[in-house]
Amino acid sequence: MALDDFARKAEDALHGDKAEQVSDSIIDKAREAAKKVTGGGFDEKIDEAADKADKAIGDE
Repeated sequence: MALDDFARKAEDALHGDKAEQVSDSIIDKAREAAKKVTGGGFDEKIDEAADKADKAIGDE
């Protein structure tokens, strides 16, 4: 396999459905953990940060 083929496959894997599911899962778990730690006092800010992270990382 040529280096270009490997790079293309890696790029496809990073932007595939599975990668999107993994990033969404991690962001959702971090969101819920942050809400639990803060006792619900910063839910709106946490949601905003999680949404920004999802847009920056994910495809959807």
